[in-house]
Amino acid sequence: MHMKEDHMKNGQLKPGYNIQIGVEGEYIVGVDVSSERSDQLTLIPFLYKLK
Repeated sequence: MHMKEDHMKNGQLKPGYNIQIGVEGEYIVGVDVSSERSDQLTLIPFLYKLK
């Protein structure tokens, strides 16, 4: 898991999660939560799940 940077310099690192939500019309059709730093590795697999 990637820890967010401590911008406040107070020693409180927070876990960083990547959340993706698929929406069609006004309905949520898919949700994915990962610990990847960016969408580069998670977006394509998430789109395949929505099919």
